[in-house]
Amino acid sequence: MAICCAAAAAAAGLLTMLRFRLASDSELELGQFSRPVPETSLEIDPEVGPVLVTIEYRIDPKRGREFNSVMRQLRPIRLRDGAVFWGLFFDAA
Repeated sequence: MAICCAAAAAAAGLLTMLRFRLASDSELELGQFSRPVPETSLEIDPEVGPVLVTIEYRIDPKRGREFNSVMRQLRPIRLRDGAVFWGLFFDAA
């Protein structure tokens, strides 16, 4: 029974693949992606270890919870991009 179910799932997958196929590399836009380069006060050697990167946002305090929710969604993206630690902090002043 298990083998029959596996065969049926494989056949369904093959039929689905005809309708929803992956794009070939000639159909993709694989141009260079450029990110803005942060301004630094001195030249940084790319071979040097971790650096601290901070980004300051000025938001309406009434929308703080909404901002916090949206920024928490950025955490996996920042960690995927090479961050060792990611945190969200507020300035009490």
